[in-house]
Amino acid sequence: MNDSSFSTQIHHFLRSFDSHLEKGFIFAYSNLLEALQSQDLDFLQSNLEPQFYHKIMKFPEGLNKENLALDISDITSKIHLNFTEMSLIFGVSFIRAKNPPNLFKTMMGEPGTRLFLYKVYSPKKDSNFMGMIRSLEREKPLILQIPVYFKSKRSLRLLKKGEKTLEETTGEEEKVHKVLFECEGNFIDKELNLFKLLWGLIRRGREAVLIDSFQTLFRKSGNVWKISDIDDFMQGNEFSVPSE
Repeated sequence: MNDSSFSTQIHHFLRSFDSHLEKGFIFAYSNLLEALQSQDLDFLQSNLEPQFYHKIMKFPEGLNKENLALDISDITSKIHLNFTEMSLIFGVSFIRAKNPPNLFKTMMGEPGTRLFLYKVYSPKKDSNFMGMIRSLEREKPLILQIPVYFKSKRSLRLLKKGEKTLEETTGEEEKVHKVLFECEGNFIDKELNLFKLLWGLIRRGREAVLIDSFQTLFRKSGNVWKISDIDDFMQGNEFSVPSE
C-alpha cells in the first residue's frame, strides 16, 4: 500500500468517526500558533501534556532576555493537513509523570500496513500480546495518538521586538509542522469490551462496528484532544522513560 492511498484510508476513517475532527485539528493548530505568539500560558497549560508545557513555559523568559518576540507569518494562509499513522496505546496515562519508568513497550504493526499501530506498556516483557491487552483492560484508559502534519505558509518566526513583519512574497514556500495529538478514551465498561474490540481490529472487522466502538470510546463523554509534542521537540514525549 503506497503512502497516498494509506493516508486516504486514514482520512476516510477519521471523517467517519468524527466529521468535524479535521477542522478541529486545524482550529487547534491555529490557536496554538496564536497562543505561542502571545505567550498565553493559560491556553498552553490547558492544551499541552504537562511535561511538554513545563518545558515550553521557559521560553518566554529566554525570548525577553534576547529581546525577541514570536510573530505569525502569513496569518491568513490556508492550512492543509495530512496523516500517516494512528496508534492505540495501552497501559499508561496521558500525563507522563504518572507513569512509572522502565516500562516495557511492545509494538504490533508497521506504519503504512495497518490502519492502527498497537503499543502496550507493561511492567514485564511478555510475548503474548493479547494476554497483555486483557490484563491491562481495566487498569488504564485507552489512548488514541495521531501525528498530524500541517502544511501552510502560516508559521512562527522570531523577530527583534519592535521590528515590523516584512511583506510576504508570493513565492514563499509552505512549511510542514508535525503536531502529536492524543485523546484519552473512556474507562472500559459493559458497553464495550476492549478485548473483543481489539480482536476485531486485528481481524479487520466491519467498519460500521469499528466506528461505533470508537465513538463510544473517544466521543460519547466529550473526550478532549490534547497535544504532547510539536516537531519532535520532546523527541516524541515517550510515555515511560529509563530511570536515571
